[in-house]
Amino acid sequence: MGNDKNIDLNLLSVFMVVCRTGSITQAAEELNLNQSSVSNAITRFRKVVGEPLFIRVGRGIAPTSAAQDLYKNLIDPMNRIDQLLSSVSGFDAEMSQREFKVITADYIIQTLLPSVQKILTHLSLSITFKESSGNAEEMARILELEKADLLIDIAPPSEGSWEFEKIISDKAVCVVRKGHPRINASVSKEQYLHEKHVFLTLKRLNSTGLELISLERLPERKMLTEQSSMMSMLATVKNSDAIGLTISRYAEQFAPLFDLQVLAVPFATKPIDFYMIWGKKFTQNPAHQWLRKTIKEAI
Repeated sequence: MGNDKNIDLNLLSVFMVVCRTGSITQAAEELNLNQSSVSNAITRFRKVVGEPLFIRVGRGIAPTSAAQDLYKNLIDPMNRIDQLLSSVSGFDAEMSQREFKVITADYIIQTLLPSVQKILTHLSLSITFKESSGNAEEMARILELEKADLLIDIAPPSEGSWEFEKIISDKAVCVVRKGHPRINASVSKEQYLHEKHVFLTLKRLNSTGLELISLERLPERKMLTEQSSMMSMLATVKNSDAIGLTISRYAEQFAPLFDLQVLAVPFATKPIDFYMIWGKKFTQNPAHQWLRKTIKEAI
């Protein structure tokens, strides 16, 4: 470490963002600075540390081992500083014009949107939803880069850099079209296995909806189509004699629109849980607390 004891804390902030993003350009965008200012800050911080911090890799940069160790040791202290400052700043939803961004699956968007819009009717701020991709690393990266405020997902994170809270616990139900030639009001296990199915593929978990909920080992099903959108799955069920699986609250909302029967699943299942996930440094942030509270109210 260099001899300069009066370290500019702004240099620490710039270093953390560059290390996290692996890009001077992205760091400049996030910090609302020009690239020259970011580069100069890293140069100054390198003199303070007394060791190289980044090396060129292709068109980007990568932290040296010294920088990686420093970054790991600074994460918790910097997060505590952010939490302290944000808790002091306060948040007034009536005055704010902020745009919050939430990533989640299409069926959660459709379930939440009407209630969220109602809550925001007389406010100038907004909550926008983006459909999540099937790539867990990509979604975590979006949160890490603070391009979204919140992730609502079917699986809690395994790493310790995130906070999470379970907000939905629902059950699975079967859906078939009204007027189905063989199924009416209920479905037996034998009927379920005999019919063709619309497979709902959960790319996030590399599994199907059935694999997620079943407590029994079932024979291989007959597949009509394989889809990743629950809305598309309902449309396919409406236009065929196939069976689909969805969650109860989604079926309550959309089965009438597609003229579908909602039936109990004829085998043992476990509940489907959904979690809000966010960066630890935002736990005490008043604006983020308001967002999480609003999402729970909408549910």
